[in-house]
Amino acid sequence: MDLRTEKVMAFVSSLVSAGDGIQYKTLAPQPPADTTLGASHAQILWLEMLRRSITYVASPSATLISGGSAGAIALGPSSGMTTESGFAGRFQGMPFYFSTVSGFMSGQPSSGVSTASNQIRKVLVTVPMSALPVSTFAASGPVNLTFVIGSAFKTSANAATSGGQGVSYFDYVPLPTPSAGEIPVGWLNWPNSQAASASIQTSWMITDYRAVQGQNLSAMMTGMPQP
Repeated sequence: MDLRTEKVMAFVSSLVSAGDGIQYKTLAPQPPADTTLGASHAQILWLEMLRRSITYVASPSATLISGGSAGAIALGPSSGMTTESGFAGRFQGMPFYFSTVSGFMSGQPSSGVSTASNQIRKVLVTVPMSALPVSTFAASGPVNLTFVIGSAFKTSANAATSGGQGVSYFDYVPLPTPSAGEIPVGWLNWPNSQAASASIQTSWMITDYRAVQGQNLSAMMTGMPQP
């Protein structure tokens, strides 16, 4: 099995009727549905499932906020604070803890996020752990957020001009996948006709740790054999 391409599947049981009217149970493979990401994004890779189990944030109070200038975002408990502290979790199985970060962890997406009038995309926001000193696992200076730009998906012209139009449009766009050195903390819903220099609105910033870190075990374990 290739962990990089094999998708996590669930075996869902159901009752069917035979020609004589007797019902019997069958198992059918089905991607584990995740309603937080929409019907079209119903599975994750085995490699992504493995990464999520050993690389994650354990302090989900950190949310995406405005970066203080147009086109920039930051990570912090609230917009009124000037530093980020108490940011903790695991990175490739090892615990980490940022006791103090000088200034917000912030960043600005590159020009690749730009969309035409009939395009939308999701942009994953991550903390780049590989840039930190492994010996201390403490950030004393500013940390720049990094971005994984997802593919553009087509819409009708100017049909999704707000990042908050999730159910109709963005819930059907899959999240980009982070690298081994990145911990996802949220994503941006990038609407129609927006350049990289656009002022990022609050409705574009999505902080949902269940979606970027969680695994739908309820769906995966539906078909588990019982003793």
